[in-house]
Amino acid sequence: MAKGAHLNGGKELAAALKNLQDAVDTVGVEALKEWSSDVESEAKRDVVIDSGNLGSAIESKVDASRLKAEVGVFEDDAYYGTFIEHGTSSIEAQPFLLPAFERHRDIKPYIQTALERYL
Repeated sequence: MAKGAHLNGGKELAAALKNLQDAVDTVGVEALKEWSSDVESEAKRDVVIDSGNLGSAIESKVDASRLKAEVGVFEDDAYYGTFIEHGTSSIEAQPFLLPAFERHRDIKPYIQTALERYL
């Protein structure tokens, strides 16, 4: 008599787990896109407008393969955004990114909404 455990339906279980992972990825990417879009919009609303260049340089990026989102100023010609956000010895800080992040610190509502749409 053979000893050990046997599992019938292993292929079906593997397929079901793969489908579950795909669903988690889909929901996660949707939630990150909505979250980062909201943070981007609020940062653009809050930024001190001089020439308008800084506001248009704020953007969001979602890396679906890593389930990662970034919101910031990525254009080289808007490098001064760091000085506006954090201040310098000669100008007072006028943060626009950090307050937007703080208002959207909780990503759970975005996940819940994306999950409800998925189901």
